[in-house]
Amino acid sequence: MNDDDMKDMVEDVVGETIEKKLDGRVLRKRKHLWVSQLLEYAIGFAIAWSASRASEPLVPAIVAALVITNAAIVKAPLSAFRVTGPQLHRVFGIALSIAILAAAIFVDVDAGTKALLVIGALAEGFVSVRFGHGI
Repeated sequence: MNDDDMKDMVEDVVGETIEKKLDGRVLRKRKHLWVSQLLEYAIGFAIAWSASRASEPLVPAIVAALVITNAAIVKAPLSAFRVTGPQLHRVFGIALSIAILAAAIFVDVDAGTKALLVIGALAEGFVSVRFGHGI
């Protein structure tokens, strides 16, 4: 029995092709990417809100814009532009969290802004790693 015969036997038992089943799994993963987007929008708008009350709002405002942009460009239900795929979105999210943490460490801002950036970096990193491809 060769591989094609085995594949045909499995398809007969399952009732649908293996390719269709795999496509369904990929679509389900992508369909649930809205959770990641929603969390990233919440993180971005929370940082933006805190930036509006900070004594030095430039760095948190840039960070908030980058986080919101990352959520807005992925190909998913809550997107505005649908430019990047889920894998690239995840890479951008992880790189963004590292950059935010570096900004918290190396940029001269007050202690409240540093704490905000560290919390934002940890939240963005967690969302990107855990929910980067959807649930």
